[in-house]
Amino acid sequence: MQNHIVLFEDQFLADMSPVSLTRPAFAVTCACLALGDVAAAAGGEVSWLVRAHLAKLTARRFGAAGAFRGGAIDRPTLFLNASVVPDARYVRRIGELAAANRPFVCTAGRRVSAALVPAGARAPDVLTAEAVTPWLLELKLPLSPEETFQTLDNVFELVKHLEGLFPGNLAFLLGRGGFREARPGVFAAEGVTIAETAVFHATAGPVVLDREAVVGDFAYFEGPVYVGPQARLIERASLKGCVCVGAVCKIGGEIEASVIEPYTNKQHHGFLGHAWVGSWVNLGAGTSNSDLKNTYGEVRIELPHRRVDTG
Repeated sequence: MQNHIVLFEDQFLADMSPVSLTRPAFAVTCACLALGDVAAAAGGEVSWLVRAHLAKLTARRFGAAGAFRGGAIDRPTLFLNASVVPDARYVRRIGELAAANRPFVCTAGRRVSAALVPAGARAPDVLTAEAVTPWLLELKLPLSPEETFQTLDNVFELVKHLEGLFPGNLAFLLGRGGFREARPGVFAAEGVTIAETAVFHATAGPVVLDREAVVGDFAYFEGPVYVGPQARLIERASLKGCVCVGAVCKIGGEIEASVIEPYTNKQHHGFLGHAWVGSWVNLGAGTSNSDLKNTYGEVRIELPHRRVDTG
């Protein structure tokens, strides 16, 4: 029987705002992958359960048939928190847990990170994101003593995990095949165009250019870097270490240790560092951010009702 994985959002997503406002948590990219990619690679059928305001958007992007409807559980089903860190090393673990048919529940801090619900259990006919965790706890499944999965609990953790996840996630993408080594340490998929004057330094990690990406004259790369399908790097773009550019982006200026989601433009001069940028954003000429506090102190961010030290 095919494995079944349900990616569920929970009631603890306020601290991921504004990232979590416009996309399901399993579609947030960190180091080249989103959790949806990791779960799909584990094999089997993947369903989703998201907050009400994202239901139509998620159905449009991932297919309405993937929505989890509630009711009787007809086969062992792995419920995986949509905020689990998208770590390629989890692919094997998710597949093993989904196939093992041994009921359990495990936690990460205050959250349920995963639970294997046996066949014959029954979910509420109308199961909401806010109600999933209470329902899983009510099942009184055996508690795993291990914290099997880490979760993204605060918006700044997207940057915190970037450097640690990048090498493994990039190796996972390369391991799936479809890339040729165009230059030493530079891996290009089908249809990639690289200007002869582009400069690559892959000592600290590879540069991966996905299908039909275009690299302009005098573009500069320090790996590890990932550039998504049909993205365009204009002349003199500078990408330095742990940069992930999504599909169909147009990129220029200097970028360091950042994630740019698909369909976003940053084609003009300006610095972007240690940042996450969503889709359908346009950063105009001269736009820059700072990744160092002027006082050299610890960076704090404002969350609903409180201020948080990011570490």
